Formats: sequence, structure tokens, C-alpha cells
Amino acid sequence: MEYIAVMPHSQAFEDSLKRACLTPKAMEQAKKMSQESGTDALICAQDASMDGIESIRVVHIRGNNYAVIYQDEYAKRVIQIPLTVEQVDGHYMISDVGKATRTAYFGETNTHLQ
Repeated sequence: MEYIAVMPHSQAFEDSLKRACLTPKAMEQAKKMSQESGTDALICAQDASMDGIESIRVVHIRGNNYAVIYQDEYAKRVIQIPLTVEQVDGHYMISDVGKATRTAYFGETNTHLQ
């Protein structure tokens, strides 16, 4: 999200970030999801803001399953993206990106992120 929030973008840098964090399967999966939705599959948005970055939470679900949750102030939604990780050569990589859910919220505080 920090990379997307800062302009201008470098496709080579973006690709190197993805190679460092995603398995080849997850890279293909995210690419396909992005093409279908017109948004970045890893953040479920076309752009990012510092407010969104500051609200990011990672929640362990069970086993190798996690959810990345953040608040999209512009759309007034909480975005939840399910991920699966696996250990590859001694470090963890995202091996599966699930379909994100968007939940509307109202008001200044959001219990989804607390």
C-alpha cells in the first residue's frame, strides 16, 4: 500500500516486491484477479492513502490463514483480504490470495479494526 500511495510508480520495483512476497502461483492469481476487477488484488483498490496504511491490521485465522484488514476512508468501507502463507526457503510468502470482502461502516470509529 505504501508503494501505491507514492507516485510515480516503477513497474520494475512493483514486480520485485511481488517476487519477494508472493509465490509464483499467488502472483498469477493476483494478476488475474486484478485484470478482472480493475483494482490491485492485494489491496482491493486502485490506489491507497496514508489513512488506509495506518489502519492495516493482520489477523491470524488459523494454521497458515490470515486476514489483512484495513479501512478505506474514501469508500467508507472496511476491506478484508484473506491470505494463505507458506514457508519458502526459510521465509514466509503469500501462497494464496482470496476474494476480498467490503463492509460498509459509519461514524468515526470502526469496531472491525479494534
